[in-house]
Amino acid sequence: MKIFISHSSKDKELVLMFVDLLVQGFHIDYDEIFCTSMDNALRVGEDFIKSIKENLHDSEIVLFLITQNYINSKFCIMEMGAAWAFKDNIFPIIVPPLDYNILNDTPLKITQSIILSDAEDLFKKLYEYKLVEKQIIPRLNFMQEHGLFDKIKQFTENVKIYISKNYGFNFKDANIICVAQNGDPDAVQLELNGNSHQIYCNFKANQFYPIPSNFISCVYQFVPHKDWSSITPNSIFCCECRSMDESIQKVTIEFKCGDNLFKFYEQTFLINNHYTEIRIPISYDAMPQKHLKDISEICFVIRPNFVKNFIGEIEISELKFQDNIITNT
Repeated sequence: MKIFISHSSKDKELVLMFVDLLVQGFHIDYDEIFCTSMDNALRVGEDFIKSIKENLHDSEIVLFLITQNYINSKFCIMEMGAAWAFKDNIFPIIVPPLDYNILNDTPLKITQSIILSDAEDLFKKLYEYKLVEKQIIPRLNFMQEHGLFDKIKQFTENVKIYISKNYGFNFKDANIICVAQNGDPDAVQLELNGNSHQIYCNFKANQFYPIPSNFISCVYQFVPHKDWSSITPNSIFCCECRSMDESIQKVTIEFKCGDNLFKFYEQTFLINNHYTEIRIPISYDAMPQKHLKDISEICFVIRPNFVKNFIGEIEISELKFQDNIITNT
């Protein structure tokens, strides 16, 4: 067994895409790859931990696909530690939106690694250095190498789509702030509760701020900015909103791009005391690709005329893209 792929079972779709690249692009036989997400990798009734230990021991190189699912898995972290302790040839491959800093608290901190969406690094560091120079696989001929780089480029585009669908827009990526237009710090409060966020709004004037805010905004800031350009037109951006006491009846959602926070899209939605699923089609007609490439903020805006008696509460949760993003096959 030449290659052992350490991964989270929750990332099966991504892992099988990677295995297909190794087989079709790197010309590595399926039998030379051990990956528990592959069909027939583990036989029915087999002691899977024993099988993993044996294949880890017999492998010539261990490739880690590091995702948030991987980091969250105690089993994966133990597998990482075992490979680090007993194998000389190991190679972390980090899946965005994670970056190199994710390895700081792991045994792989000083190990050379790459980002999965970097086509040149996949070719130079994985193919040329880790696999060819370490004599794991023979060097491909000129035409095969040309075809490999084409397949890597297509693979990295598919990876970007997968990331957008599965990792690109969860709350952990965003810096969440709430602001009142008049600057009153007591006009808005934010409370985090798991994947839900409660915003308390007060549009009443007071002695320190005699002019009430024209709006209160809950802002999801993305640093670095998000690239939505790989998202298929007419995919759906989704979230859920509610006002438990029906004190807030509407919310406006704005998309902004670039460092200058250019607002290129906004729409107002009715909400009530039940979770309302808000769905916004991603349309190139309404949202030019040049703006979609550089998403900097998603803003949930509440105005005084949206609120009963000028005081209200809104809950926001489940920001995501619906799973109708089409990958190339």
